[in-house]
Amino acid sequence: MTWPTDLAERRLDEESGLPLPFVCEHDDGSGDLAHLSKKRVLQCALSRVCAACGLSGLPNPLPLLGTEDEVEDNGFRIPPMHDACLAAALAWTRLGRPVLGQTVARPAWRVVRTGGFDLDRPDGTGHPAYPTFRPHSVVSVREVV
Repeated sequence: MTWPTDLAERRLDEESGLPLPFVCEHDDGSGDLAHLSKKRVLQCALSRVCAACGLSGLPNPLPLLGTEDEVEDNGFRIPPMHDACLAAALAWTRLGRPVLGQTVARPAWRVVRTGGFDLDRPDGTGHPAYPTFRPHSVVSVREVV
């Protein structure tokens, strides 16, 4: 696997040995592939930075990586990524364990390309539990394995 330089230089997840995505790391440097940092997810949404490497310059249309359920519900947990980061990030989805905010391993993932999204932010009552990206102006949906 060839990782984009900015992603390859990130801290490694201790269990998998793979680069730890920006949205899975907390400000103190802790984190793991299974859990998302709500603060970092919101930072990506509001500052338009990549969920994987944390840098700006996202493509248009924006790629969102999600599970089949997220595509059906039109609600994604993971912010957009650069195309190169997204291609490399598929290694995380193939680990056969919960990753990127999922509570169980997901066998099938999809990439939705969209012209934009609405952001549902947690309202303090626990609804929604996580920031949720709701794409509009969907350009394409592609299954990845």
